[in-house]
Amino acid sequence: VELTGLEGIYDDGTLLATFENITVASYPHWKANVLGNSSVNRELSIDLMLQALDVTRTQSGKTVKTMRMGLGQRRKYANLLLPDVRFAPAELEGGYEKLTFAGGDGSVKMIIDPALPPNKIFCETDGAIMKYEMASLGWGKLDQQMHQRQGYDEWDQFLRVYTNLGCEQRNNLTLIKDLVEPSLF
Repeated sequence: VELTGLEGIYDDGTLLATFENITVASYPHWKANVLGNSSVNRELSIDLMLQALDVTRTQSGKTVKTMRMGLGQRRKYANLLLPDVRFAPAELEGGYEKLTFAGGDGSVKMIIDPALPPNKIFCETDGAIMKYEMASLGWGKLDQQMHQRQGYDEWDQFLRVYTNLGCEQRNNLTLIKDLVEPSLF
């Protein structure tokens, strides 16, 4: 079973009608904030990023502390900052690049992850998305021993973990989608 991805968590009920056994139709305050453009891609702007911060604050009462984006949106954001002489080079942190965005509520950390879906920016407050672990990483067999395959010099055993991603206050999350993605070449 796959982990629930960011697109399922940052949803307003269009992808998943029920998340964590809560239906968005029954509890409309349970939906995430989605800033879409009717599936028509648009350019990233500082105003759009500020709108995401404001929507999160008005819906949840908390401030955005992290924005996650792919390489294309990083390029779009950097191009917005090129005329600004206060732009500082990125700082590498655990394989990710780190930028910041000053949105009036303090510095917002920007995490650049090449594996994120294109055309989107994910905005969240501190501690909004958590990993829930029902069984820690361990061996999958109940007796936790290696077993020999009969007639072969083979032994098998597998690792397993029982975990998922989730959140307790989904309106802490805002998704900016329908953004123009630059080509790589």
